[in-house]
Amino acid sequence: MPADQTLARARAELAAGDPARARQRLRGLVSSYPHRLDVRAELAAAHRAEGDAAHAGRWSFLCQDRDDAEVAAFLRTTTGPVRRMRAMRWAGPEDAAGPWAHDRLVELRTAAETATGGPVTWRADRSPGPSRLASALGTVGCLVSTIALIALVVIGLVTVVRWLW
Repeated sequence: MPADQTLARARAELAAGDPARARQRLRGLVSSYPHRLDVRAELAAAHRAEGDAAHAGRWSFLCQDRDDAEVAAFLRTTTGPVRRMRAMRWAGPEDAAGPWAHDRLVELRTAAETATGGPVTWRADRSPGPSRLASALGTVGCLVSTIALIALVVIGLVTVVRWLW
């Protein structure tokens, strides 16, 4: 479903008094379109309807018309500049959402880089995949299991044939 249709459906669900369903739709939209401030504002409205000021502040943080009390709640509950930066779920260039959001994003990134003493990316580093040893052991385990299964099937067939004869 196109983003604008999904956004319209979420707005209708929010207006109908179903903020939880609207919130689910909007979280998906923010993941796909992190630069769309209108989606973030609607997600903040869904959290606001549920009485969650901290998350409303989180999602309205980049918007120009935001509630300062909600933003303060977000800043209180999300300690540390790196965690705040990651909480934005931003992707792409910082100027993609306009000058207001750009300034907020640069402010967050600068605070995170000052705290860590080096460059910080918007996306959290993914944990590395399994080591080569773990992959090799997994492969060996699968191979041994397959051989054991084949052996059991052969033993079962031999037993049945002997029983029938």
